[in-house]
Amino acid sequence: MTGWKKRIVANAVEEDQKMNLTFAKVFDVKRYGQIVVLKKQNDEGAPELRFYCHPEGYGVCTFALGWNDDNSEARVEEAFKQIVMREAIEIVDGWIKHITSQQQTH
Repeated sequence: MTGWKKRIVANAVEEDQKMNLTFAKVFDVKRYGQIVVLKKQNDEGAPELRFYCHPEGYGVCTFALGWNDDNSEARVEEAFKQIVMREAIEIVDGWIKHITSQQQTH
């Protein structure tokens, strides 16, 4: 990509972030292929962060994190803004550990 095209893309991303239009983050992770973090609403309309991953031996898995209080929208926005690859991996690792331990007990 040429210099001017990079500036246009960088400016567009910056404007999206200012206007709060960014709704997904994608992290390329060897262990899971990708981790996708999607800012959305659940079936009841409450804000959530939905994670998608593809652990070895499973299909594409999904789970969500949300808050159930008067500040849930602000909490989801802040969590989404702050999440980086390391944290996304830690969250998915914890979820996978929990799910596999549940399968072993049943």
